[in-house]
Amino acid sequence: GVKVDETEQERNPVYGEICTVSAVFSDESGEVDGVKAVITLEEYGDNLYSARRFEKITEPKD
Repeated sequence: GVKVDETEQERNPVYGEICTVSAVFSDESGEVDGVKAVITLEEYGDNLYSARRFEKITEPKD
C-alpha cells in the first residue's frame, strides 16, 4: 500500500485561513513523491467543515 507521513507546518485554523501541511507519500518501490496538502475551513450554517486537497510538488530531475 501507500504509506503517508504527514508533518504539520502551520496549524492555525481560522475561518477563511488556509493551512498548509507537508506530506510525503512513498510507494512500495521506495520512490517518494512530495505533496502539499491545503486545508481550508468553510462555514455552512452553524457547522464548520474542513476540506483537504493534496497538491503534488514536482521537482525537476536531471
